[in-house]
This record gives sequence, C-alpha cells and structure tokens, in this order.
Amino acid sequence: MWFPGPYRQLLSRPQLRLLLAGLGVSSLGDGISTVTVAWLAVQLAPAGSLGLFVGLAIASYTLPGIIGALTLGGILRGRPARTLVLAHCLLRAGCLGLIALLAALGALTPPAYLALLAASSLMAAWGNAGEYTMLSDLAGSDGRFAVNSLASSQASFAFIIGPLAAGLLLARFSPGWILLLDAASFAILGSAAWLTRTDAGASENPVDLKAAESGFRLLRRRDLLSLTALTWVFFFLYGPVEVALPVYVAQDLGASAQLLAATGLPSAWARSLRTC
Repeated sequence: MWFPGPYRQLLSRPQLRLLLAGLGVSSLGDGISTVTVAWLAVQLAPAGSLGLFVGLAIASYTLPGIIGALTLGGILRGRPARTLVLAHCLLRAGCLGLIALLAALGALTPPAYLALLAASSLMAAWGNAGEYTMLSDLAGSDGRFAVNSLASSQASFAFIIGPLAAGLLLARFSPGWILLLDAASFAILGSAAWLTRTDAGASENPVDLKAAESGFRLLRRRDLLSLTALTWVFFFLYGPVEVALPVYVAQDLGASAQLLAATGLPSAWARSLRTC
C-alpha cells in the first residue's frame, strides 16, 4: 500500500504501528457503541420515560469525561501518559464488560446501566490526552502533525463504519453482548499501550483553565464570536438528533436496530467531523 513519505516513515516504526492499531480498534468499538448504547437504553427504559432515559444514557456515556477533566487534576496531573491510557482502558473495559455480564444475566437495571456508563467515561479526557502525548513522543517533533492526522482519520473512519457494523451485529446478538466488543476493544488498546515503550512524561490537564480564560477573551472578536455562535447553534440543533432517532425508530415506527443504524449515518458523519 502506498503512503506519502511522512506517513510511510511513521508506519515503519513497530511501536507506533502497535499504538495506532490499538487506537483504531478502540475507535471502532466506540463507533459500534454509538448505536448499541442507545438501543440498549430503549430496551431498558422505564415505562413512559423512553426519551428521557435514552438522553440520560447517551449523556452518561460522554459527559462524565468532561467532569473528570475538570475535577481529577489534583490526582492525575503529573502521571505518565501511559498510566493515564491504561487507567482509562481499564475503567472503560471493566464497566462495559460488567454491563454485558449483567445484561446476559437479566440483572441490568436502568440505574445500574446509567451508573456504569458514567463510570466508564470518567477518564475519557485524560485517556485521550495520554494517547496523544504517547503518539507525539513516538513520532518526534517532525512527525507530530502526520501522526495526529493518522489517529484522527482512524477515528473518523471508525465513526462512519461503526453504526453499520452495529446494525449487522444487532441482527443476531443482543446489545449487551455487542457492548462486550467495545469492552474488548479497550482491552486491546490497553494491551497495545502496555507493550509500547515510550519516554512520554506527564500529560498536562486536558482542560487548561488559564488557556481557556485567554480563549474566552479572544472570542470577543466579532469574526470569532460569530463563528462560535454558528457552531453552538449547529450542535444545539444536532444534539437532540442522537436522542430523537432511537426514540422515533423504536416507538413511532416500531422498527429494528438495523433501521436505527442506517438512519444514524448522518450523526456518524457529524461525529467524524467533530473528531477532526
């Protein structure tokens, strides 16, 4: 396969290939979960609370990562990058695996589902910071742009094909078992990070509060303010789609997860843009 020079040089390094492969697998697992998390929420939702519960499930899978970025700095700042990646993978794989086990035993309750989803995402921002710190260290100063492009492209591709894969899998397996695949994908990433030897030091806090304050001051510029406002409006209108689609497919149409996977492609494209 032909790659441009900078990418070919990066991919010739075994350690970098290993970490990128682990990131690619975990991105695919998360891409599959974009449909699976919502569909399992549809099946678990208490009577009369379908929309609310699906919204809570989707928020639980993402929002705690922001909270963790803001509140865990005192504990995690200064930790080696690989430690952060391993902690994130352990938490994600353990919690999603427990969801799959409880679902298989018929013991998964709505509160337990939300709690485990929230716990699984608590280290997401720190894990992401550790991943890019490791990639940057392995690629060196000359290869950082290229390696970040490769990692982002993998994530974007995974978010596009993930919903399609979920639709195919949900035709034969229950959502709980498919979440086990996402758990396994993070176990693979954790193994890749464990086997990757790097001198990457401590990761900075994923949210630099001082930089954020400076950024807010810059937003007073008219051109940046208008662009930011347009972005906020777009995502404000897009966000409810992630909840509305599964509710509409399951409740109004009485259709299957395969239709949700197909109609979820626009959302997948939006997520892929968001990762770029």
